[in-house]
Amino acid sequence: MSGCDVEELDVSGLQYLESLVCDNSPVLKTVFFRNSAQYDRMSWINLDKHILIRFKESD
Repeated sequence: MSGCDVEELDVSGLQYLESLVCDNSPVLKTVFFRNSAQYDRMSWINLDKHILIRFKESD
């Protein structure tokens, strides 16, 4: 996935992520989302086909 921007976020909930989609241009972005409380396994979600979010267990 070369060419994708990677951001490290330490926030909870999807509302903030939805705001990211609205604030950013419609390009595929890889977001490394750390949330040990809500998400305990890795999964992929495509929000409006604009942003790709990777949920991963925090170290």
